[in-house]
Amino acid sequence: MSPTDPIEITRIIMSLKPKNSSGHDGISSKLLKTLNQSIRIPICTIINQSLQTGDVPMSMKIAKVIPINKSKANFLITFIIKNTRKKCP
Repeated sequence: MSPTDPIEITRIIMSLKPKNSSGHDGISSKLLKTLNQSIRIPICTIINQSLQTGDVPMSMKIAKVIPINKSKANFLITFIIKNTRKKCP
C-alpha cells in the first residue's frame, strides 16, 4: 500500500454520511466532518506510520460484531468497524 496524504484523508472524511451515531471511540462521522481540518494531519501521520512499521494501534483493532436474525436458522453477522479507517484494496 502506498502512503496517504491529508487531501486523501479529507476526501474520505467528507464522503462519510453525517450521522450522530458513533463507534466504540465515541466519535461520530458528523464530528469528524466538523473537525476535519484539525485532525486530517494527525490521522494521516498515524496511518502512514502504521503502513511503514506494519504495526496497527490497539485501539484501531476493535470491532463490534452484531448478529442480525434473518430467519430462525439463518444469521447474518455484520462487522461495524471505525469509520476513520482507510479501506484496503
